[in-house]
Amino acid sequence: SHHRTSVSTSIAEAELLADFDQNAQVLAEVIGVFLAELPKHLEMIRMTSESRDFPALAAAAHALKGSVGLFSSEGYEAARTLEQAAKAGDAAAIESHRRDVESNIRGLSTQLEALRQKFIHQPNGVGDQTV
Repeated sequence: SHHRTSVSTSIAEAELLADFDQNAQVLAEVIGVFLAELPKHLEMIRMTSESRDFPALAAAAHALKGSVGLFSSEGYEAARTLEQAAKAGDAAAIESHRRDVESNIRGLSTQLEALRQKFIHQPNGVGDQTV
């Protein structure tokens, strides 16, 4: 089985900061928005897969893929695979990929929240604390 016991969604903190010109404050805001919208994405995915509305599920997975892609290639990949399964109307694959997406996103959101807290409490960006 390809399921690992620990969800190893690794966030490349340095790369993320580089994408945001080392602006931890802005990055923290973007993470905040993403985390606020996440339950809506996951609820949509759950509802559409349970009602077997595959086109709507593909759209929901696509939307999640777009927002998660900024933070995690694993999350992006999981959402993309779910989107493909929905487009193919493959109910068995959808069920398995939906679980992958949910566990992946749970791990990711925990890490992102920790990162956000860390950035919020940094007085002015990164690299000027004396350790």
